[in-house]
Order: sequence, then C-alpha cells, then structure tokens
Amino acid sequence: MQKDERGAWLEEAMVRWEQPLLRMCFAYLNDVALAEDAVQETFQKAWRGYDNFRQGIQ
Repeated sequence: MQKDERGAWLEEAMVRWEQPLLRMCFAYLNDVALAEDAVQETFQKAWRGYDNFRQGIQ
C-alpha cells in the first residue's frame, strides 16, 4: 500500500475509533494521560502492522 493510501486509512480509522478507544482505555486505566498514550500506541501498532493484517484477511 502506498503511503498516501495508508495515511488516508489511518486518518479515517482515527476519526471513527479515537473517541470510543479513548473512553474504553480511560475506563480501564482511570487516567486521561495514560488513556491517551494507550490510544496513540494502538494507532501506531495498527499503522505498522497494516500490511500484515491486510494480507492475512485476503
């Protein structure tokens, strides 16, 4: 996948999932800063693993 396509995918995922993930992380961690860090790490892992994930479901 080209970086422009991947960037668009990540932006769309963040718009759709950032707030629900943040609420869930806060519910578990009970700390806003830790919840924000967890969400950021989640999106970083999704970004790095995107190609492997897409290959696995085709």
